[in-house]
Amino acid sequence: AAPQPTLEPTAQSTNPPTNTPTVHPPPQSPLPTPQSPLPQTLDLSAIGLGTIDLGALSGTVLTDTFDIAAIGDALGIDTEAVLSAVNLNTLGSEIDRVLEQVGLELRQGDVYLNRLGAEQLNAQPGDILDIYIGPIPVPYRVRAIVEEAGPLGALTPVVMLRLDEAQELLFMRGRVNNVLVSNTGDAYTGMENTAAAAQQLRALALNEEAITDLVALLREPKILAVVQANAAKEMADPFQNREPGPEEMLNFFTAFMAGEGDVALIDRTQALAGELDGDLDSAEISPDLRVLLAQPDMQVWLRELPLTQTDGERVSEILGRISDLDVLDVLSKNSVVQVAEIGGSVFTTVFTIFGIFSIFAGVLLIFLIFVMLAAERRSEMGMARAIGMRRGHLVQMFVSEGMVYDLLAAALGIVLGLGISYAMIGFLGGIVNTATQQVSAELSSSLFTFRFNVAPTSVVIAYALGVLFTFAVVTVSAWRVSRLNIVSAIRDIPEPEGNGRSVGKIFGRLITGPLTAGIGAWIYFGVDGGQSGTLLLTALTFMLVGGVLSLGWLLSATSMRTERRRRLIYSLMGLGLVLTWGLPWETLLPGAGFGLLEQDPRWTLLSFVAKGPALILGGILLIMFSADTLLNGLSRLLGGIGALTPVLKTAVAYPLSTRFRTGMAMIMFAMIITTVVLMSVVIQATQTAITPDAKSSAGYEIRTSFGLLSFFDRETDLAKAITQKPDFPLADVAGVGAITAQSVDVRQVEPAGASASWLYLDLTGMDSGFMAQAETVYPFQQRAAAYADDLAVWRALAERDDVAIVTPSLVANADGTYGALGQFEEMPENHGGRGRWDFRLTGFTQADALPEVWLDLRNEQPDGTVITQRVQVIGVLADNTTVRESNLYLNDRAIATLTGKAVQPETFYIKVAEDADVRTVAQAVERAFLSSALDATVIADSFAQGQALTRSILQLFQGFLALGLLVGIAALGVISSRTVVERRQQVGMLRAIGYQPGMIALSFVLEASFIALVGIGLGTATGILLGQAMIGQFFSVITAGRTLAIPWGQIGGIVVAAYLFSLLATILPAIQASRIYPAEALRYE
Repeated sequence: AAPQPTLEPTAQSTNPPTNTPTVHPPPQSPLPTPQSPLPQTLDLSAIGLGTIDLGALSGTVLTDTFDIAAIGDALGIDTEAVLSAVNLNTLGSEIDRVLEQVGLELRQGDVYLNRLGAEQLNAQPGDILDIYIGPIPVPYRVRAIVEEAGPLGALTPVVMLRLDEAQELLFMRGRVNNVLVSNTGDAYTGMENTAAAAQQLRALALNEEAITDLVALLREPKILAVVQANAAKEMADPFQNREPGPEEMLNFFTAFMAGEGDVALIDRTQALAGELDGDLDSAEISPDLRVLLAQPDMQVWLRELPLTQTDGERVSEILGRISDLDVLDVLSKNSVVQVAEIGGSVFTTVFTIFGIFSIFAGVLLIFLIFVMLAAERRSEMGMARAIGMRRGHLVQMFVSEGMVYDLLAAALGIVLGLGISYAMIGFLGGIVNTATQQVSAELSSSLFTFRFNVAPTSVVIAYALGVLFTFAVVTVSAWRVSRLNIVSAIRDIPEPEGNGRSVGKIFGRLITGPLTAGIGAWIYFGVDGGQSGTLLLTALTFMLVGGVLSLGWLLSATSMRTERRRRLIYSLMGLGLVLTWGLPWETLLPGAGFGLLEQDPRWTLLSFVAKGPALILGGILLIMFSADTLLNGLSRLLGGIGALTPVLKTAVAYPLSTRFRTGMAMIMFAMIITTVVLMSVVIQATQTAITPDAKSSAGYEIRTSFGLLSFFDRETDLAKAITQKPDFPLADVAGVGAITAQSVDVRQVEPAGASASWLYLDLTGMDSGFMAQAETVYPFQQRAAAYADDLAVWRALAERDDVAIVTPSLVANADGTYGALGQFEEMPENHGGRGRWDFRLTGFTQADALPEVWLDLRNEQPDGTVITQRVQVIGVLADNTTVRESNLYLNDRAIATLTGKAVQPETFYIKVAEDADVRTVAQAVERAFLSSALDATVIADSFAQGQALTRSILQLFQGFLALGLLVGIAALGVISSRTVVERRQQVGMLRAIGYQPGMIALSFVLEASFIALVGIGLGTATGILLGQAMIGQFFSVITAGRTLAIPWGQIGGIVVAAYLFSLLATILPAIQASRIYPAEALRYE
């Protein structure tokens, strides 16, 4: 079946926007009924646009060369009379009568709309659409609304009609621009044949003359030797001759791949060398050789062979015409499905990775609950041991109890998990589709469909993993709580310190002390720790912990009190961890391997995994063993506030008496807050990175582009044209600029020593209006000696045709390295295989004064004529970010000289007056230039889609992480409830000595606040440090010249919300404690 092309019609409507077809209610007569046969859609023979006549014209009928005036001159047609006779204001029910005056006959046909197009047009079967072919509206009746409308049917409105009718409508009789291939097999098994089918299709699309010339050239002895040598080198060094990029990024990914190159390319190069060497005298080209030479990566590899300039140009010239058709793998169904699967895997992996922190918090909570259960039953456990129960029996008792909780809680968790998943699916679909609707009204409100699907096997696996994981935690905690001193447990007093002379204690101290320090030394000296910042910090951490613990062992032999010794040891350890992982070493010691992109990528994940926990643990140790000192200072500060001083002392003293329990709760809070704050920093960095600044738009608000049918009345001077439109709001426009793109060959003439090879470069021509705006936006970092300021450079560029400016990516950095080129795309189709595309300026760096730099530009015309021009580089822009990803800029007159014809700008930019509405002006542009098929886009809207979608997805992740706060809040509730029971007698004594109920309640609230605020504060600080150290480095590479802003407002909201919810979990236990009567509490047993 013939493929159905996708049309991009321009249209006129009484309501904006104007670039959609107009919907009319179906007239009663004389239109045919749906059951009647439809006549021919369009008869253009009246104006002479037949296939034979078009074929007689010179040149190829393409969008950018189709000149209706030239065609009219060649065929003797008065196209001006045709266009002037068509009054767009009178077209409608009298269209046939109006067009009949100039010999045109348009009859109604039928079309099909996809669901998206029907939604946007509010069209129903039987409605009439006006599809504008330049200034001429062609009426069509909507035959039906269809679900399937080709590859773009889900993304954009699509109009479908018969292939022959579309060819007539678009003046391309007998031509097609897409061929869709269906593989054998069903909807799933057919995808397995995609790779084989694509290879064969590429082979079939080869130009016979070109493939013959290429094989003959490659079999020449000198070229064959180069092919064989480089094939062997490809096997030894898979990353040779890869595209240039930022040096640190290239090194990062090269090392990350650990030497694994493109295996398919390696195999192909070996096979190519063997095929070419098989039968040098044979003129036959084997099918395997055809398939090899048809592969795009093989063609790129051949272009990059180190051949002589002449041979290289011969290879590139043949490769430029090697294929008559392109096979678009990226649009194949198999590729789309693979991308979807990868996206789903990434989505799941990201949720899992970030969910690990919540899982870790849950593990700590389970462990904490059993520790508290053991503390509550400590006396009973001591008596049980005293009457003969063994430690194993205690472990079995706790594990049995834990399994009952485990089985029930896992089932409840499955139900809650399914409920949360269902809510998230609906929320995700809503935010994504809402975001797309905010960007473009042409996108459907149901563009992305998210379905809730539950796999029974996944539910069973989740339940089993939850049970087993919790069982493991319960077993470990039961084993820990079973280790008790019987006498101390019965009397409910602290465990004795012990003399430390048992073999077990000595062995334990040896492991946790000198051996730990020895592991750190081995990491530093034996695993190249000095070459990687992360390994160096890891080694220092081990040596710090081992050294401090060894110091504590030595101090235990002195008369120093145990509490003072512990405070010294653990405070030193905490301070060391904070300084080791918290200081910005990548700034303090630049180039020492601490930067994320400077170190060995194998340890990059370690830096993320280790930094956060190390900072949190260090901070908690430092605070827990110094809190009483801080409390004394705070008491002196608040000493005059009556009842607050004794309340503070009791609120802090009790958590410090159970440091392990308190530390676990703090770690839970800190870990979760860290991830939520880190995600806030990521969201802010992402939004800043994708938010356009003035440089990316040159200060303009509207960008225009031409459509498929713009050849009817293409504008070449929009600034002049808008002054001739009587209804155009000229006062709302502050300026108009135009740019033109051109691909040329370039080589550097001066300074001396530059390569004489012609290299490909994409340049941009600017008109005077654009340069007048650009001089206010783009400063220069280097100027030629003859120009005193930036304004002088811009004035010279506007007045002279022999000068140019370049971006910094073409100039070496101070250390001799080059930045990324602004053009990483493949060779353009019209390049013709000339030269390479990695042109750079040599002879000076960005740290030097700009010398006299001259370039030769060369452009080959279709008829073989070569036009050359010499220009001087008089300025280097301060930033690579420009309105167009190009590296060389001239004025439009220089472009006209190079091309040998008048410039036809491809893009116009419009600056809107200060008080004018941007969208209103854009709609006015489309209405005024309907015959030119000019499409006006608000630049801010073009960036809004990425911003809205990215922000929505990241906020979903942030909300998912915030669910982990429930674990921390639950932990506070458990601790507070347990504290009320555990301290019932203590509360009674406090009431007996004069504490009021309000003081008791406040003491419990402040106690919970101490735990929550320490955890929240440490988590916030850690999240910000992680964001600055890790996200900030990627951010600085991607967005040169911008700084990473911390979203203090959002972080403040997170902190306040977390604290308030924490208070809610502790208020009820605090109220219960305040209602305890002294007499009842003191008699409690």
